[in-house]
Amino acid sequence: MDIISALRVRGLAVQTPPPNATARHCEAAAANIAQMVVHGCLSYVPSLLVGLGTPKDRLTAVASHVVLGAWDPNGAWENQPEIAEAAKALAAELRRGGLSFNRDTERLARLERRLNFRETPGRHTRLSPVVGSRASELESVRSAPHARELFELVGAIYKAECIALIPWSRAVEAERLAAKRFAEYIARYSGSGLTPENAVTWDPSAQSWNFTHDKETADNTWSMQPVVGSPLSVGDYHLPIGIAAIHEIMHVEEGWHGALPGSSSFDPMVELLTAAATLVEADALRKRLDNKGTGAVVDYGHTVQWGNHDVPLGVLANRIRELVARHGSYGAAFASPEAFPLLTGVALS
Repeated sequence: MDIISALRVRGLAVQTPPPNATARHCEAAAANIAQMVVHGCLSYVPSLLVGLGTPKDRLTAVASHVVLGAWDPNGAWENQPEIAEAAKALAAELRRGGLSFNRDTERLARLERRLNFRETPGRHTRLSPVVGSRASELESVRSAPHARELFELVGAIYKAECIALIPWSRAVEAERLAAKRFAEYIARYSGSGLTPENAVTWDPSAQSWNFTHDKETADNTWSMQPVVGSPLSVGDYHLPIGIAAIHEIMHVEEGWHGALPGSSSFDPMVELLTAAATLVEADALRKRLDNKGTGAVVDYGHTVQWGNHDVPLGVLANRIRELVARHGSYGAAFASPEAFPLLTGVALS
């Protein structure tokens, strides 16, 4: 089933386009629908679509407020070829047919603007360029031939002792550097108005977590809310909140958090890339505080055990860093055939 057929099955109406539906707006709408197809409401797999489904008013709403000029992608999908390809086909279809509009569609469009980070700091509706921008990475590790081994690795590194690596005695300097690193990480979205202040919900009375608002009501529509709370602490060590903020915003980039669609069970794989990145970021910060080079190995007095493997935490952080440098992203790195040979220390051919 191709994208256009799939969208028609999902109920994307084909009617006369509104007068102001210019070609540019149609392309923007196509790009945003394609984002949902590839990264969001509908699951993307090599065969393209799995019928996880979404109400037609959601698809139509996201596209319609774009066509009405309420949102401009600002080239947000330039480096995502799978979206660009889908957008090209969808743009042609939209030019031929247009979109349907109704009061409920307009209501949803208003809610998605009002509940997005510009007007509601810390919330990300489907208007946010952050939502789903890295979801293909998560999908790639889920479908990797060595997914079972990756699943085992999640349980090994998604632990407080693997990321709380900064001495409390260095907290002031560490928090300053971590805040700067978070600002650098989200700078790619600055054209949309995203800032460190509105990217996440800062709540020192809470624990860091990610909440998905998925109840459709008169005053609410789907959004993600990354919350950054008090620093994670293990004895004399902690994780600065700036690094925790990177972890939480990465969940938004992956497009969702928690249970698989249609299931009430938590999906541990959503923590693989975020936990790996948090380890690498915390390790880099520790080295900077200690005036050590990137290639140095810090002895954290802790080993990571999964399967038959037992690797010192500092060594594993360096191996993940090297793997990501080779492949350009965490998703590509962990999905690559060389992931486990490198992470476990087996010589590469």
